[in-house]
Amino acid sequence: MKNGLVTIILFLIFCTSSFSQETYKVEDFGLTLNHGGIDFEKMTKGQMDTIVICPINYEDQIPDICVYSDYQKEIFIYINLGNGMYGFYKNIPLQQPALKIEPSLPKDYPVTLSPFYDLKVTYTDGTEYLIYNKKINSFNSEPEPRVPRWNFLNDARVFVYDFTFVKSWQSERNGQPQNAVAIGDIDNDGKNEMVYTFFPVNDSIPQYTPARMVVFESIGRDQFRIDWDTIMQVGGNLGTHILTDFDRNGNKEFFAGAFDPFLGYAQLGVFECSGEGKYRFWAIDQFFFQGPITDVVYCDTMKIINSTKNPGVWINYYPSGFYPNYFDKIYPYIYNRKYEIFGFGHYEFKTLPDNAVNFIRIPWQIDDIDVADIDRDGKDEIVLGYSPETIDYMDSTGISNNLGYERKEIIPEVPLSGGWIFTKDFDGDGYNEIISCGVGVFTGSIGIVKHTGTPGENQFTTMWWDTTGLIRRPNWGIDTGTVNNQFTVLYPMAGGGFWHFENIHTFARDGIYSFYKSSMTNLDTTSFIQAKFFDIDRDNEMDIIAPTGFGLPPVKQFLCVFKMKDIITNSNNNSISNITTYKLNQNYPNPFNPKTIISYELGITGFVSLKVFDIRGKQISTLVNQKQNSGRYNIEFDGSNLSSGIYFYSLTLDGKTADRKKMIYLK
Repeated sequence: MKNGLVTIILFLIFCTSSFSQETYKVEDFGLTLNHGGIDFEKMTKGQMDTIVICPINYEDQIPDICVYSDYQKEIFIYINLGNGMYGFYKNIPLQQPALKIEPSLPKDYPVTLSPFYDLKVTYTDGTEYLIYNKKINSFNSEPEPRVPRWNFLNDARVFVYDFTFVKSWQSERNGQPQNAVAIGDIDNDGKNEMVYTFFPVNDSIPQYTPARMVVFESIGRDQFRIDWDTIMQVGGNLGTHILTDFDRNGNKEFFAGAFDPFLGYAQLGVFECSGEGKYRFWAIDQFFFQGPITDVVYCDTMKIINSTKNPGVWINYYPSGFYPNYFDKIYPYIYNRKYEIFGFGHYEFKTLPDNAVNFIRIPWQIDDIDVADIDRDGKDEIVLGYSPETIDYMDSTGISNNLGYERKEIIPEVPLSGGWIFTKDFDGDGYNEIISCGVGVFTGSIGIVKHTGTPGENQFTTMWWDTTGLIRRPNWGIDTGTVNNQFTVLYPMAGGGFWHFENIHTFARDGIYSFYKSSMTNLDTTSFIQAKFFDIDRDNEMDIIAPTGFGLPPVKQFLCVFKMKDIITNSNNNSISNITTYKLNQNYPNPFNPKTIISYELGITGFVSLKVFDIRGKQISTLVNQKQNSGRYNIEFDGSNLSSGIYFYSLTLDGKTADRKKMIYLK
């Protein structure tokens, strides 16, 4: 059954990786790439039986790699680090030899959520064994309840969280907040609301049903109350960030799913708000059986069907997570009308004629889409996020069978790639440029790409880019806003694997095509930051809103509002704003072999700890652990006894993590 070459490749990988500090490329698993994604059509029968490629780690949506070793009778899981590399996560011993492994999704898994798979093992004797995703992602030997004893509806606390950010509010929850949020004055009463879904929690992993959707209303500076939730309506979960008035009747709606206890599944649709605490669900039948929605782009006027003037949406579906159905589907829907049947509300969307090829097929998972005329030809293009080597877009040429769109590539020729994207007219010429936050060479990246050819020509130029201090791609998206009268990009960033390094960067524009990194803050969190810029309490201070976790597994998670204070400066530097307290510098040289100097500055006297960790979070060395006076310090680190790879050093001041930085050791 096993392909001999596959067995040899897997044996070599496992002998060097089971407890190593190395990271791996797709090729190390015997797989090949096609347009930045894994080429499933070139997988052999042996590979398809022993390798599973699908989202496993619940901290992101990108596919991970699970490999069965017949030699060791174990499944080894490698987490996608978002930079084209994979890091070892954990190994799961099996009781007997396996015939094959494959992904499995629970039947009651909500269709509105991106899938995180279980692993089904078929043993050589024909019996089957299911390894639940909850077990895969759990690191504690004994269950530890994560639900607090108090009720999140009635208890909110205010305290200082970090040197740069002030966490002004957190929700005590009886569940884990989902990453999606809809924000705005939903009920038109002059106060902003935010909609979140809370999943029930058992042990350290969220359970996906029954979900509870809650609307928080701002009732004053850093004060919130529950305006409405679905606890009395069985439950539901938010689908996207879009908040708009689809039917143009003056009431706002947001996409979400409402759980139907009779049918046993979540129906996709919109919740319409007609006043304070008044919400009604309208089902959208056209969205059913399409698969989880990964992104939605609202268009005030859709032109693709009979030059309609109605609003509509471009939706990216993620139908399946493994070969042969591993592709995304992008489809336009146009709002037509709403109606009632036996008291149940329905939205009706127009779709393309039945005899047309009615969707755009993309052979890999798309994280983000945007719609704009980026090539100045008078027609909107569909810009696709996440392709490690290029920025892809669908050009409306009329000659392709993908709704008349032809896939084209933008090659930035710098360490920049597609990932989380949005478009904006930066220079005021009437056409949008692309800002892309993706994956560079072992780093994250951010940059702006502009069309520089004749109208319709596929010629683009990278106007600005940066990879400084960006560990990997942004985590679950980016956002923009105006802070201190400066256009600013919010770039939430996470590490990968068991040890996490969470940073929030803000890039403020100081010219048409130039930005300075105005802030870097390390949050002691674990990869649930889909942060949003929004002045939620209308106090003229920009807020960062995010579902946030604290500590290593098992993680305690909350919905949080952070106040941004004095992080935008007029100096062009990449340092933390509160330099008078501390400053951790990049080690020099970097990469190093075998010694390097780590320097830091203290503005106050305090107890200082400087430690070094490997890529999996294992502590390698304690360089400083004592009380120190203010001043500048240089510490030599010798990595002679280490293997080549990525390491991190962390500065702690008076028990609080001040900063972390990455360094690379190359023998």
